[in-house]
Amino acid sequence: MKNLLLPVLLTSTMLFTGCSNSTIEKETESAVQEAELSYEYSNLVDENTQNRVLDLMKTRGLDGRTIDWFMKTVEDYNSKQGMEDIAPHGFASINTANVPYDENQLFTGWEELQLPYIDLNCRITSFMLMKDLVDSGGTITEESPELIFDLNAIENNPNAKMSKADQQKFENIFYPISASETTDVKEHAKTIVKEWVKRGISFDNDSTSWVNVFLHYPETENLFIGHSGVLLEEGDGFLFIEKLAQTMPFQVSKFKTKEELYHVLMQRYDINTGDYAKIASKPIIMENDKLFNR
Repeated sequence: MKNLLLPVLLTSTMLFTGCSNSTIEKETESAVQEAELSYEYSNLVDENTQNRVLDLMKTRGLDGRTIDWFMKTVEDYNSKQGMEDIAPHGFASINTANVPYDENQLFTGWEELQLPYIDLNCRITSFMLMKDLVDSGGTITEESPELIFDLNAIENNPNAKMSKADQQKFENIFYPISASETTDVKEHAKTIVKEWVKRGISFDNDSTSWVNVFLHYPETENLFIGHSGVLLEEGDGFLFIEKLAQTMPFQVSKFKTKEELYHVLMQRYDINTGDYAKIASKPIIMENDKLFNR
């Protein structure tokens, strides 16, 4: 029964569990002053682009099993959703923060498969890529409603299966962090770093960055990772790897600078307006254990 209820619950709780898609931005005017954007993206539907990303991952410290898992999972999603027929081959240029996917079609397509599990989200995807490059010594004993769908996917989705030790690491990293009553992004970043030290979280690889977008929820007095992706340096630019949301595609975006990525993430997730913007901070974007340096 729990699995049957999840599709209904998913749409009503997406705002609160993160890895949200562009629907939020369509319904709410972005609070961040929009910078001009110009970058390229791919959904990894063609062999040439897959090989490019695979080769880069190898040079950036990701092991063969992790790379194989990623490519298998991408191909599985693309096959189920028919992405080869609707996504560009190679990289396509875009000048908006969100690619204009037909979200209703993708959600309906996934539901019509009638699978006994829910899809992966951004947190699970980035964790599976980064878990061997991050140390975590803490143990979370309390349940988190913010992670209900993550843990359901880990339990039931064959592409999200992980060891008990890795699941413990996942919960330790993504469990919400208590927040002080401030809208100061730098103060929140200090709180995150302090809590991560307390939880024994540290990063082992300088050539691969874990980018986490913390959202501030004053009503629950916490900071929670609403979006997560992996940043790889490539030549004189960067590739950002992410799973946009449950039922939404895998996406690899090519940026000339980190600042371009920063503006994309801020235009997606800086959505607070009106009185709420007076008590909630702007998104806190962390690159590993440091405030994102753009």
